[in-house]
Amino acid sequence: MSEQQEQFGNYRAVRKVGEGATGVVFEAERPGGDFTHRVAIKVVPGAAAATLPESETRILARLEHPNIARLLDAGATRAGLR
Repeated sequence: MSEQQEQFGNYRAVRKVGEGATGVVFEAERPGGDFTHRVAIKVVPGAAAATLPESETRILARLEHPNIARLLDAGATRAGLR
């Protein structure tokens, strides 16, 4: 991540928490009113993102289990990262 904090929609990256074969994970926050919402954002590079079908994203969004991170949103950055 550059010196400037990365912005992902309404979320601002706070710090990089991990990196692996399929992407980079950032801790991010969404400031708002009386609270700040903290989330993890996984950024998948172009080649890997191209192989992630929309159906898989829809399936991930429906999963609800205490041991699986919940998908709140999906999209692409201006640079084409997903």
